[in-house]
Amino acid sequence: MIKIQQLQHHFGSHKVIHNFNLEISKGEIVTFIGKSGCGKSTLLNIIGGFIYPSSGRVIIDNEIKQQPSPDCLMLFQHHNLLPWKTINDNIRIGFQQKISDEEINAQLKLVDLEGRGKHFPEQLSGGMKQRVALCRAHVHKPNVILMDEPLGALDAFTRYKLQDQLVQLKHKTESTIILVTHDIDEA
Repeated sequence: MIKIQQLQHHFGSHKVIHNFNLEISKGEIVTFIGKSGCGKSTLLNIIGGFIYPSSGRVIIDNEIKQQPSPDCLMLFQHHNLLPWKTINDNIRIGFQQKISDEEINAQLKLVDLEGRGKHFPEQLSGGMKQRVALCRAHVHKPNVILMDEPLGALDAFTRYKLQDQLVQLKHKTESTIILVTHDIDEA
């Protein structure tokens, strides 16, 4: 469970988040929608422990969130794949246990990328790279997946396909997903 209590954040004299409270149950999908610059990404960064709030707190599974951790994974607009590593090796980054190419390939199959683990990011389209990022999140099985407009830079067809794949992956995990967007259809 995620508890956000009396959260406030400001940049200088500009208040971005004011007295925000919310409880999110384990396994829920929650979407924050709003115009650019209203504090959605700031909120995600606070939940993920990347930014410390001006006041208030975020509690995830009874622990106050003060720094990034492997149990809370962030997906950005940009896939953040390392260009010199294969898809398999990109998925393994930060993974504590050894995971075989076959296990990764089984996960890649869920996002229609079966057999592409030995490819490098430059060999994939933008939509394929985002699917790798989605697959990486699923393989790591974090308690919380934070998504900062991860589909925003994609064409409509690819975006709809990835939305469907995200829902399919959600049924295979107990992760709580928090999505930030300015797209009403995506929400």
